[in-house]
Amino acid sequence: MAEEPFQKGHMFWRQDNDQIYVLYNGDGWGVYPNPWHDGDPHETCSSGSPVTAVRGFGKVWCTVTAVRTGLGNAMSDEYGYNGTVQDFARGLILRVDSGQTYAVYTGDGWEVK
Repeated sequence: MAEEPFQKGHMFWRQDNDQIYVLYNGDGWGVYPNPWHDGDPHETCSSGSPVTAVRGFGKVWCTVTAVRTGLGNAMSDEYGYNGTVQDFARGLILRVDSGQTYAVYTGDGWEVK
C-alpha cells in the first residue's frame, strides 16, 4: 500500500488490485485504476508547490480535474508500507501505517477512527 496526504484529503494505492482511492475531506471519495506503468516518467506535471505527487498519484492528480481541485496540493511525499485491506459488499476498510482505520462506504461516505 502507498499513501500521500493532501491539503484536503488523502490518496491510497492498493497493490493487490492496483487501484488508487481518493478520499476527500468531507466531500466523498473516488477510485481510479492506476494509470502509471514501469517506464513512465515519475513526474507527470508540476503542481507549483514544494511537493508534487508522482507516479500513479501524480497521473491521477494531473489528469482528473475533480481530483486536483478536490484534494489541493500534496503535503508530503508518498510513502509505502504494509497495510491491511478488507473488502465488503458495501465498501471496504483500510488499516494504515499510522494505526488509523478508514471505513469507506459504497456511495460517498467514509470515516476514520
